[in-house]
Amino acid sequence: MTLNPAYMRAVASGWTGRKMNDSNMTAAGEMYAQEVLDLFNINNTLSEFNSPTYAGITIYALTLWAKYMPNDSVMGREGRRVLEEIWDLLASMYNPNLRNLAGPWDRSYGYDMNKYVGILSVYLWSILGEDAAFGGYKESPFYRAHADDLEIAPMVAILAPFHNSLISKSTIRKLTTVSDETLISRQAYAPPTDLELRNITTWVTPNLTIGGESFNQTHIGGAREDRSAWNPAVIQWKRNDGSVGWFNAYPSETAMAVEVTPNSLKLTYPNGNASSTFSFIVASNPIGGKRDINSVRDIEGLLLKVDGTVDVASPSISFCGLVGGTCDIIHGFEFWNITWSMPMNTTDVPSISFKVNLV
Repeated sequence: MTLNPAYMRAVASGWTGRKMNDSNMTAAGEMYAQEVLDLFNINNTLSEFNSPTYAGITIYALTLWAKYMPNDSVMGREGRRVLEEIWDLLASMYNPNLRNLAGPWDRSYGYDMNKYVGILSVYLWSILGEDAAFGGYKESPFYRAHADDLEIAPMVAILAPFHNSLISKSTIRKLTTVSDETLISRQAYAPPTDLELRNITTWVTPNLTIGGESFNQTHIGGAREDRSAWNPAVIQWKRNDGSVGWFNAYPSETAMAVEVTPNSLKLTYPNGNASSTFSFIVASNPIGGKRDINSVRDIEGLLLKVDGTVDVASPSISFCGLVGGTCDIIHGFEFWNITWSMPMNTTDVPSISFKVNLV
């Protein structure tokens, strides 16, 4: 279920229906709004959990709810409350040192918000200033991956005085400072794709974040069936040159159990077998660092100790680059692919675990 259009459809129908004295259109808007509110209220989270792009669209829609819909509309009554709750959670997941939302990301069009445009960054630009949202890299946001999303900037700017007045001081503090260590546990649900609630755990520290979600779904790739946008487990860290590294699970199964604890990530395929694989897409090292990644020891700034029922010692490693490699880039990002397979003829449940530290 793709919900950001539903939030928009609700206000478009409800507002237009009132202006045109069309009771059917007005009622339709209220129905759409109540449906997404009922779903949100299950966990007080968006079904498209932690999306740098689509959280921005939902925030835009909720701003319209709060600003333009009257109190006799469920949108007018509930818009501000839902908007505040979404921002409070996003701020908890956001790491201002890395200028990134910690993972997992249900729908993402990149792996480092410093290098692509997510609509959430446009809101951060409005609230905190351009450097806080797009700083760290000197090129203009217009030259970043997914730059077309900057088309929403005029609408964000027009609504900014009202929208920004709804952001609490405690949320601003979370967006601008990071505590020594925070462990966040939430749930999300996207019917009909999810066969059960998704359990999300994210560990945030100033220079390292680890996040993941357990899921059991009808198909691979989340509600949009898009493996390239569905990031159910993510490690991010600050490298020596100040840039951000990332190590993301690339989905290959419809069910995965995830355990996140400080400095630790474990993934298990409850329905897997000897043919299962665990694939990860990994950021290239920064310029001046080691060019090739031949093992996890070559990943700059990160020390990974790998364990599990996989064949730990023999991962398959390949490069997917802008001008060559074994596969295509994803969303404008080149990367290394590291894949661990199960031992032949094993009957073990597939699992892989990482002890994660900075170096």
